[in-house]
Amino acid sequence: MINSIIFRIKNRNNRFFNFLYNSGKSLINFNIPCVKPIYKALWWERNFRIGLWRWFLKVFYYTPIFKSVCFKVGNNLNLVNGIPYVNENLKIIIGDNVMVYGDVGFQGYKVLKEPVLRIGDNTFIGPQVKIGVGKEIKIGNHCLIAARVYISDHDGHPLDWEKRRQRLPVDKDEIKPICIKDDVWIGEGAFIAKGVTIGRGAIIGARSVIAKDVPEFTIVAGNPARILKELSHE
Repeated sequence: MINSIIFRIKNRNNRFFNFLYNSGKSLINFNIPCVKPIYKALWWERNFRIGLWRWFLKVFYYTPIFKSVCFKVGNNLNLVNGIPYVNENLKIIIGDNVMVYGDVGFQGYKVLKEPVLRIGDNTFIGPQVKIGVGKEIKIGNHCLIAARVYISDHDGHPLDWEKRRQRLPVDKDEIKPICIKDDVWIGEGAFIAKGVTIGRGAIIGARSVIAKDVPEFTIVAGNPARILKELSHE
Protein backbone atom coordinates (compact mmCIF):
# COMPACT_ATOMS: atom_id res chain seq x y z
CA MET A 1 0.00 0.00 0.00
CA ILE A 2 2.65 2.51 1.08
CA ASN A 3 5.02 1.46 -1.71
CA SER A 4 2.21 1.92 -4.22
CA ILE A 5 1.53 5.45 -2.98
CA ILE A 6 5.25 6.33 -3.08
CA PHE A 7 5.44 4.96 -6.63
CA ARG A 8 2.50 7.12 -7.72
CA ILE A 9 4.01 10.22 -6.11
CA LYS A 10 7.34 9.65 -7.83
CA ASN A 11 5.61 9.16 -11.18
CA ARG A 12 3.12 12.04 -10.61
CA ASN A 13 0.22 10.02 -12.00
CA ASN A 14 -2.35 12.82 -11.57
CA ARG A 15 -2.64 16.38 -10.29
CA PHE A 16 -2.93 15.30 -6.66
CA PHE A 17 0.23 13.18 -6.73
CA ASN A 18 1.99 15.89 -8.73
CA PHE A 19 1.08 18.34 -5.96
CA LEU A 20 2.46 15.98 -3.30
CA TYR A 21 5.65 15.50 -5.29
CA ASN A 22 6.26 19.24 -5.75
CA SER A 23 5.36 19.97 -2.12
CA GLY A 24 7.81 17.36 -0.87
CA LYS A 25 10.53 18.63 -3.17
CA SER A 26 9.96 22.21 -1.98
CA LEU A 27 10.11 21.06 1.65
CA ILE A 28 13.36 19.17 1.08
CA ASN A 29 14.94 22.16 -0.68
CA PHE A 30 13.64 24.73 1.81
CA ASN A 31 16.22 27.18 3.14
CA ILE A 32 15.72 30.01 5.57
CA PRO A 33 17.22 33.39 4.69
CA CYS A 34 20.88 33.84 5.68
CA VAL A 35 21.39 36.78 8.01
CA LYS A 36 25.16 37.01 7.67
CA PRO A 37 26.10 38.61 11.03
CA ILE A 38 24.13 35.96 12.93
CA TYR A 39 25.36 32.94 11.01
CA LYS A 40 28.92 34.16 10.80
CA ALA A 41 28.90 34.40 14.58
CA LEU A 42 27.48 30.88 14.73
CA TRP A 43 30.27 29.75 12.35
CA TRP A 44 32.94 31.09 14.68
CA GLU A 45 31.14 29.66 17.70
CA ARG A 46 31.08 26.24 16.06
CA ASN A 47 34.78 26.38 15.14
CA PHE A 48 35.71 27.47 18.66
CA ARG A 49 33.60 24.73 20.27
CA ILE A 50 34.99 21.97 18.01
CA GLY A 51 38.55 23.25 18.40
CA LEU A 52 38.24 23.39 22.16
CA TRP A 53 36.89 19.82 22.29
CA ARG A 54 39.69 18.53 20.05
CA TRP A 55 42.28 20.30 22.21
CA PHE A 56 40.80 18.73 25.34
CA LEU A 57 40.86 15.24 23.82
CA LYS A 58 44.43 15.68 22.55
CA VAL A 59 45.83 16.96 25.84
CA PHE A 60 43.98 14.79 28.33
CA TYR A 61 43.23 11.63 26.34
CA TYR A 62 44.97 10.99 23.01
CA THR A 63 48.51 12.13 23.90
CA PRO A 64 48.82 10.41 27.32
CA ILE A 65 47.48 7.14 25.91
CA PHE A 66 49.86 7.21 22.95
CA LYS A 67 52.85 8.08 25.15
CA SER A 68 52.04 5.13 27.40
CA VAL A 69 52.77 2.67 24.58
CA CYS A 70 55.96 4.43 23.40
CA PHE A 71 59.41 3.79 24.83
CA LYS A 72 60.44 7.46 24.69
CA VAL A 73 58.72 10.64 23.50
CA GLY A 74 60.32 14.08 23.29
CA ASN A 75 58.79 17.49 23.93
CA ASN A 76 55.81 19.02 22.12
CA LEU A 77 54.34 15.92 20.52
CA ASN A 78 51.35 17.01 18.40
CA LEU A 79 48.73 14.36 17.63
CA VAL A 80 46.11 15.42 15.08
CA ASN A 81 42.55 14.11 15.45
CA GLY A 82 43.13 10.87 17.27
CA ILE A 83 45.53 8.19 18.49
CA PRO A 84 47.84 6.40 16.03
CA TYR A 85 47.43 2.64 15.97
CA VAL A 86 50.29 0.78 17.66
CA ASN A 87 50.55 -2.94 18.28
CA GLU A 88 52.39 -4.21 21.33
CA ASN A 89 55.44 -5.67 19.61
CA LEU A 90 57.14 -2.37 18.79
CA LYS A 91 59.61 -0.04 20.52
CA ILE A 92 58.88 3.56 19.48
CA ILE A 93 61.32 6.42 20.09
CA ILE A 94 60.11 9.89 19.09
CA GLY A 95 62.04 13.18 19.15
CA ASP A 96 60.93 16.74 19.85
CA ASN A 97 58.25 18.71 17.97
CA VAL A 98 56.88 15.75 16.03
CA MET A 99 53.41 15.91 14.42
CA VAL A 100 51.52 12.67 13.75
CA TYR A 101 47.99 12.20 12.44
CA GLY A 102 45.62 10.03 14.44
CA ASP A 103 44.89 7.57 11.62
CA VAL A 104 48.57 6.61 11.21
CA GLY A 105 49.47 2.96 11.86
CA PHE A 106 52.70 1.77 13.51
CA GLN A 107 53.00 -2.01 13.43
CA GLY A 108 55.78 -4.24 14.71
CA TYR A 109 56.29 -7.57 12.99
CA LYS A 110 56.31 -10.80 14.98
CA VAL A 111 59.68 -12.37 14.05
CA LEU A 112 62.08 -10.40 16.24
CA LYS A 113 61.42 -9.73 19.91
CA GLU A 114 61.49 -5.92 19.85
CA PRO A 115 61.62 -4.11 16.50
CA VAL A 116 62.45 -0.40 16.78
CA LEU A 117 60.94 2.67 15.14
CA ARG A 118 62.89 5.93 15.55
CA ILE A 119 61.41 9.27 14.52
CA GLY A 120 63.64 12.35 14.66
CA ASP A 121 62.97 15.93 15.76
CA ASN A 122 60.61 18.25 13.86
CA THR A 123 59.27 15.48 11.64
CA PHE A 124 55.75 15.42 10.17
CA ILE A 125 53.84 12.18 9.50
CA GLY A 126 50.65 12.75 7.51
CA PRO A 127 47.28 11.01 7.49
CA GLN A 128 46.91 7.28 6.77
CA VAL A 129 50.65 6.61 6.74
CA LYS A 130 51.46 2.96 7.51
CA ILE A 131 54.84 1.88 8.90
CA GLY A 132 55.62 -1.81 9.35
CA VAL A 133 58.73 -2.60 11.38
CA GLY A 134 60.32 -6.03 11.47
CA LYS A 135 63.73 -4.96 12.78
CA GLU A 136 64.41 -1.22 12.58
CA ILE A 137 63.20 1.85 10.71
CA LYS A 138 64.90 5.20 11.27
CA ILE A 139 63.28 8.46 10.19
CA GLY A 140 65.52 11.50 10.56
CA ASN A 141 65.02 15.09 11.65
CA HIS A 142 62.91 17.63 9.70
CA CYS A 143 61.33 14.96 7.48
CA LEU A 144 57.96 15.39 5.75
CA ILE A 145 55.98 12.22 5.09
CA ALA A 146 52.79 12.88 3.15
CA ALA A 147 49.46 11.07 3.27
CA ARG A 148 49.12 7.34 2.55
CA VAL A 149 52.86 6.62 2.40
CA TYR A 150 53.72 2.97 3.14
CA ILE A 151 57.08 2.08 4.70
CA SER A 152 58.06 -1.49 5.58
CA ASP A 153 61.35 -3.28 6.21
CA HIS A 154 59.83 -6.66 5.36
CA ASP A 155 57.55 -8.17 2.72
CA GLY A 156 54.79 -9.25 5.10
CA HIS A 157 54.90 -12.85 3.82
CA PRO A 158 57.75 -15.30 3.07
CA LEU A 159 59.17 -15.45 -0.42
CA ASP A 160 58.92 -19.24 -0.32
CA TRP A 161 55.46 -20.38 -1.50
CA GLU A 162 55.41 -23.43 0.79
CA LYS A 163 55.92 -21.23 3.84
CA ARG A 164 53.13 -18.93 2.67
CA ARG A 165 50.80 -21.93 2.46
CA GLN A 166 51.68 -22.73 6.06
CA ARG A 167 51.02 -19.11 7.09
CA LEU A 168 54.58 -18.80 8.41
CA PRO A 169 56.20 -15.41 9.04
CA VAL A 170 59.08 -14.10 6.92
CA ASP A 171 62.58 -15.36 7.67
CA LYS A 172 64.82 -13.14 9.77
CA ASP A 173 67.28 -12.70 6.92
CA GLU A 174 64.47 -11.34 4.72
CA ILE A 175 64.01 -8.36 7.07
CA LYS A 176 66.21 -5.42 6.04
CA PRO A 177 66.19 -2.13 8.00
CA ILE A 178 65.25 1.20 6.42
CA CYS A 179 67.02 4.51 7.03
CA ILE A 180 65.42 7.81 6.02
CA LYS A 181 67.91 10.58 6.69
CA ASP A 182 67.34 14.22 7.65
CA ASP A 183 65.30 16.69 5.57
CA VAL A 184 63.69 14.05 3.35
CA TRP A 185 60.29 14.81 1.76
CA ILE A 186 58.22 11.77 0.74
CA GLY A 187 55.25 12.51 -1.52
CA GLU A 188 51.73 11.15 -1.18
CA GLY A 189 51.19 7.44 -1.69
CA ALA A 190 54.86 6.49 -2.07
CA PHE A 191 56.04 2.99 -1.16
CA ILE A 192 59.39 2.56 0.62
CA ALA A 193 60.64 -1.02 0.40
CA LYS A 194 62.91 -2.97 2.73
CA GLY A 195 66.66 -2.31 2.91
CA VAL A 196 66.43 1.19 1.45
CA THR A 197 68.45 4.21 2.56
CA ILE A 198 67.13 7.61 1.47
CA GLY A 199 69.85 10.24 1.55
CA ARG A 200 69.58 13.60 3.25
CA GLY A 201 67.47 16.25 1.51
CA ALA A 202 66.04 13.84 -1.08
CA ILE A 203 62.52 14.30 -2.47
CA ILE A 204 60.38 11.28 -3.34
CA GLY A 205 57.64 11.89 -5.92
CA ALA A 206 54.04 10.98 -5.20
CA ARG A 207 53.15 7.27 -5.66
CA SER A 208 56.76 6.34 -6.34
CA VAL A 209 58.13 2.90 -5.51
CA ILE A 210 61.52 3.08 -3.81
CA ALA A 211 63.25 -0.29 -4.05
CA LYS A 212 66.88 0.87 -3.94
CA ASP A 213 68.94 3.56 -2.21
CA VAL A 214 68.25 7.20 -3.07
CA PRO A 215 71.26 9.57 -3.20
CA GLU A 216 71.15 12.68 -1.06
CA PHE A 217 69.74 15.92 -2.49
CA THR A 218 68.03 14.36 -5.48
CA ILE A 219 64.45 14.22 -6.76
CA VAL A 220 63.29 10.72 -7.66
CA ALA A 221 59.95 9.51 -8.99
CA GLY A 222 58.31 6.61 -10.79
CA ASN A 223 57.84 2.86 -10.49
CA PRO A 224 60.59 1.91 -10.06
CA ALA A 225 61.85 5.35 -9.07
CA ARG A 226 64.63 7.01 -11.02
CA ILE A 227 66.56 10.24 -10.52
CA LEU A 228 64.92 13.24 -12.18
CA LYS A 229 67.04 16.03 -10.82
CA GLU A 230 69.94 16.80 -8.53
CA LEU A 231 69.33 19.55 -5.96
CA SER A 232 71.68 22.30 -4.87
CA HIS A 233 72.63 22.02 -1.21
CA GLU A 234 75.31 24.67 -0.72
